[in-house]
Amino acid sequence: VISLASPVVKDLDKLHRVEELWFEDDNLIIRAEDSLFRVSRGVLAARSPVFRAMLFGMPQPNPGNAVTMYGCPMIQLPHRAADVEYFLKAIFDSEFFLPPPEKSLFCVVLGVLRLAHEYDVKFLLKRALLHLETFYPSILEGDGVYDSDDESPAGAESSSAEESEPVINGCALAALQAASEVGALWNLPCIIYDCCTLDLNDMLDLPE
Repeated sequence: VISLASPVVKDLDKLHRVEELWFEDDNLIIRAEDSLFRVSRGVLAARSPVFRAMLFGMPQPNPGNAVTMYGCPMIQLPHRAADVEYFLKAIFDSEFFLPPPEKSLFCVVLGVLRLAHEYDVKFLLKRALLHLETFYPSILEGDGVYDSDDESPAGAESSSAEESEPVINGCALAALQAASEVGALWNLPCIIYDCCTLDLNDMLDLPE
């Protein structure tokens, strides 16, 4: 559920800009948790039919009730701020989320995968599924499964969200949830195999 408008913006003193995704000339502010992003409404609508319908296809709220900030409309997304940052970076920074064989952090892959599916950004969904395949191949060979006790794979450029996010101990269960959400059933055997090799406490140690 996306909030298009609300008469009150709460906790203004706690909100902070994500500088890498704050473009002064752009015309839409997105809030996720306490993070703010200022991006191009037109570019976002061009990439996502869901955002296009929301921003241009729905009746606009009463101007007296619409939330604006710095003269821009503001929408609030019900997702983790880190996932929204990964998703928006993948859209607005062409070097951030390149397809394999370029590497990407596991948390980035899951964040982009979920939001690309929810907002129907097809090229990012396809790219995220290719990355998921590098962690959990559809054909199980030997023990080549991502080690949940290991650090995220090297080679991906870190962001403020990546630096602040703890390593996911229960990555197999997180992958199971994400793959089920997006219908990536071909990855489930390998993910379930990995779940079966984990200590139960580690498997359930998921980020909030």
